[in-house]
Amino acid sequence: MRTASPTVVLSSLLALSLAAGCDDAPPTSPPSAAEKPAPAKPSPDQPKEPPAEADVKPPSKAEPDTKPETNEEPPPAAVAEGMAKLALPELGLHAVAPTGTTVGPAAIEGGTLVRASDFVAIVIPAADPRPATAEAATKHRALRSRRNVKTETLDDGWVVTFQEANEWGPVYFAQVRRELAGKAVWCESASGGPRVQAETVEFCSSLTP
Repeated sequence: MRTASPTVVLSSLLALSLAAGCDDAPPTSPPSAAEKPAPAKPSPDQPKEPPAEADVKPPSKAEPDTKPETNEEPPPAAVAEGMAKLALPELGLHAVAPTGTTVGPAAIEGGTLVRASDFVAIVIPAADPRPATAEAATKHRALRSRRNVKTETLDDGWVVTFQEANEWGPVYFAQVRRELAGKAVWCESASGGPRVQAETVEFCSSLTP
């Protein structure tokens, strides 16, 4: 049970006071302090009324920050400065190569000849007599007389690099075999130094369908 608010009590007292002022009976003098009755003390057995419950609203739960689903594709990976995307239409592939790199048909049917400022690479369908595994490539009799033979495993293939000396000096080779879109692809080049050899491996590794 809720107790009457102070405003209601004051309003009731004000109404009674106005009603008494309109009575025709002559006003009587207010009782003296001795005649005023003492305020009644509450009985210890009388139950106390519970305080009025505050109208407290539970805190609202924040709605989850949901974003509508979209069919937007992620933006393409950025190309480093001095590099450009390159199309190899003969094989239906793409790659990233130094700016100014050109492509043209290779002597092998279905292949592409790639000419960069520092290297020349050939990209062709992988077939015999080219090795199918890195282990087979390193055990090939032609590699027995070559130096610094190294192998690297890729997610979709492998890399073999080595050096060979001739009358003009050392030549740095790179051979890369990869499986792209269900097709075996062979990427090979020869250059005049280890830096360019590494660039060639990076080019062959950038091939995508």
